[in-house]
Amino acid sequence: MKESKLFPGFNGWSEGYGAFTCSYMDIGAITGYIKNQQVHHIQKSFEAEFRKLLLDAGLEMDERYFP
Repeated sequence: MKESKLFPGFNGWSEGYGAFTCSYMDIGAITGYIKNQQVHHIQKSFEAEFRKLLLDAGLEMDERYFP
């Protein structure tokens, strides 16, 4: 996305990224999660949640992208 120049006014690109697919049936739950993300991350940090997503997906973590 960063190299595509589709979002020329956006300067918030990070060095690393993660992308996950989901079922169409999960759209309601995912939309609810996004709407409540700020509150959710008070209880569980983004880093902890992202690490769990990687682990659950059987992917290796690249520690360069974690503080």
